[in-house]
Amino acid sequence: MDTIPFASIKVNLDTNARKKYHGIEALAEDIKVNGLINPLTVFQYRKNGQWHSVLRAGFRRYFAIQHIRKHDKKAFREVPVIKRRGNDLDAAFVNLAENIRRQDLTPGEIAERVYALTLEGVSQNEISRRIGLSSAYVSLLMKCKNTLDPKVFAMLVSGEIPVDLALKLTKSSASKQVHAVDRFLTNRNKNGKSAARIANGISRPGVKKLLSVIDEIAESKDESDYWAGVVHGLEFAAGKRKRFGEK
Repeated sequence: MDTIPFASIKVNLDTNARKKYHGIEALAEDIKVNGLINPLTVFQYRKNGQWHSVLRAGFRRYFAIQHIRKHDKKAFREVPVIKRRGNDLDAAFVNLAENIRRQDLTPGEIAERVYALTLEGVSQNEISRRIGLSSAYVSLLMKCKNTLDPKVFAMLVSGEIPVDLALKLTKSSASKQVHAVDRFLTNRNKNGKSAARIANGISRPGVKKLLSVIDEIAESKDESDYWAGVVHGLEFAAGKRKRFGEK
């Protein structure tokens, strides 16, 4: 393990998969008390005769140290790092692949990062290979990025709408997309309020089981199966069925 000047570490936010990091101040307090227990990982490469370091892993720790240094410039002038050979693009691929494996990203966020990589001249097939997603799925994400109304795509990025709905909307005009999303959100809110009223009369363990059942059934491609399953789950949680799957 080596130490390098903290100020020498480059963070490429344009190709970073995650845009928001939570709990930075709390982590900063922990690091001030206990030190940096886990080192940062950087990619290093030579350019114009000089070594450059690009952050590969440890973004929350990096931003926590940055927060500390805003108030104390003498703190963490040097930080422990693990060095790997690579460049900005390698760091972008590793960062994206790791966040996908941790399921930290919405499909819209993945689409944004894939789009950014294509602007760097990387083919969709190469992106697919290096991040571990099928080329077909990557193509569908790019279709969402290129054909959805910007407001609708922003909702896919934030996770307000599911990817299956977004894909259906790629076949519609921008005005129809916005109208369909408005209708989807209205119906979801209405159904959510109804479910909340019903859940008030169900025990906590029953509600937890109900939610897990609904999540499982939500994978179905048939909408009628989904809602039939919701009713089935409600009856199970309410005690009308002894076990899930009972006819």
